[in-house]
Amino acid sequence: MIQLRMTSAALAEEGDDVVLRGVIDPETLGALRADSYQREVESRSYIEGIAEGFRTNSVADIDLGMRGGDYDERAGTFTLKDPVYIVDGFQRVNAARLALDKGMRPVLGAALRFNTSFAWEKERFHVLNAKRKRIAPSIHLRNLRSDFPVVEMLFDLSVRDEGFPLHERVCWQQNMRRGHLLTALTLLRCVGELQAHFGAGRSVAMEQLVAAMQGTMEKVGKAAYRGNVLVFFGLMEECWAVSRVAYKDQAPVLRGGFLAALTKVLDAHEEFWNEKQLVVDPAVRRKLKAFPVTDPHVAALASGGAASTAILFQMLVSHLNAGRRTKKLVSRPGKGEVAA
Repeated sequence: MIQLRMTSAALAEEGDDVVLRGVIDPETLGALRADSYQREVESRSYIEGIAEGFRTNSVADIDLGMRGGDYDERAGTFTLKDPVYIVDGFQRVNAARLALDKGMRPVLGAALRFNTSFAWEKERFHVLNAKRKRIAPSIHLRNLRSDFPVVEMLFDLSVRDEGFPLHERVCWQQNMRRGHLLTALTLLRCVGELQAHFGAGRSVAMEQLVAAMQGTMEKVGKAAYRGNVLVFFGLMEECWAVSRVAYKDQAPVLRGGFLAALTKVLDAHEEFWNEKQLVVDPAVRRKLKAFPVTDPHVAALASGGAASTAILFQMLVSHLNAGRRTKKLVSRPGKGEVAA
């Protein structure tokens, strides 16, 4: 295995930390690792722009963490024997590798801290990036997996479960890619609203939303909570074939406003729940499939805010009640309308 080397390096005390500062030997760039808290690699043009900076040595130092403390030192060159992770500067490292491939010898400085951990690195990553290019909520949510099993469960469904209708269609990255239909935050808001009647499950603030959903999952049980997610997206697949949607702009049913309205309808009416289990009978599925989702008015409302969601909620309820002389949808107390 390649071991990272830092030349012209020296140890210094910075507060309670011992920090190694020096220049990375470009031949050992391959030793640097990136953990899941990092953004994805930026575009080729973006990386090439940074790489050009190495021609004038105008690239800022990066921040590293070594999960251990074993090293050798000889005449100012340090060989780091334990795994070294990029905390801040992932794009600069990729640019340095590209510069090396182009025949340059990139000078990339670094500050390395010893005996770090995943949790420490993740926290420092967010601190260092707070005032730079805004980290997408999807990255924050992806990094909450180790703290909140409800996020890990939804990540597993959308990324690893090939049978899930939105497998690989949910963005957990900095930027949405072709084929992504939802952001991770939209997915969580949808799932949180769907089961909110079991307890807290909705919030505007992301951190509060995740904590509320975790509490609800613990109350309902992970198997039942996950099962309800599968029933809901199975309903979406049956009615609107969401797995076959090519581009997000082609599917009003996957926009935040429509998802919010539909999940509120299901959450608010007792007919759809058998204790902790979401149940949607075939007659309701057929009726829902006939809802005019391609109508321009509906499509516009699907992309709107709270007022649009309230209108869609009432439209969906009226549509499902149409033709029923008896057994109309029964709202839970206080759930019969959505405030605009």
